[in-house]
Amino acid sequence: MSNPWEIATWRFEMISALLDPKLTRAQKRRIIRDRSKRAVQWPDSPDLRPVGKSTLLRWLKNYCEKGFLGLMPKARKDKGLARSDRSIQVNYALGLLYEQPERSLTQLMLYLELEFGTLSISRSTLSRDLHAHPAFQGILRRQKGTDKKLRDLYETGQPHDSWQLDAKGPFPVTLINGKTIRVHVLSILDDFSRYILGFFAWPHPSGVWLCACSLTVLRLMTQRSSAPALP
Repeated sequence: MSNPWEIATWRFEMISALLDPKLTRAQKRRIIRDRSKRAVQWPDSPDLRPVGKSTLLRWLKNYCEKGFLGLMPKARKDKGLARSDRSIQVNYALGLLYEQPERSLTQLMLYLELEFGTLSISRSTLSRDLHAHPAFQGILRRQKGTDKKLRDLYETGQPHDSWQLDAKGPFPVTLINGKTIRVHVLSILDDFSRYILGFFAWPHPSGVWLCACSLTVLRLMTQRSSAPALP
């Protein structure tokens, strides 16, 4: 089923139950929750797997804004590039995951942009390449807690021995004027206590944003007597 019209039709079938205008928000949430747990046959794939909540919501949003054409598959940003052309970025992301297996795709994309500049690789392509890499099985074991060998190297014995960056989002935030925007949040955490030492929220994250916010928060925190000094 490589025909884009057939793919759009299949996507419409996945969201059709959500288009009833009589549904309440609670009913829609229940449908999305149930649909995201049920494995289905995907186009051009022999595997059965569920459709993620974020994917269903994105298809629903695209359909409401653009109609049936909004469900047509988009051309990949890296179309025509061999996987080896992006292997450096994938390997760098694997190293980040071996350091901290809990890192999200959003965090990985931010770190990659900071390291390599503007990226041609998309989130979905990065996720697909990571899962296809032989080393990813080791990351899955660490995420499940069956491989603690590397993680033990990063444990600290007292507060402020090590700080970590944690980027998450986007989240909807309603301002005092009633306008709702979506922001990403960068937090600085103490590795020992897991306390949040500071945070920044920004609507359009990038590598420059990550670096600037990190340095700002770190310099604010070093003004406290218990924090290590920055040069």
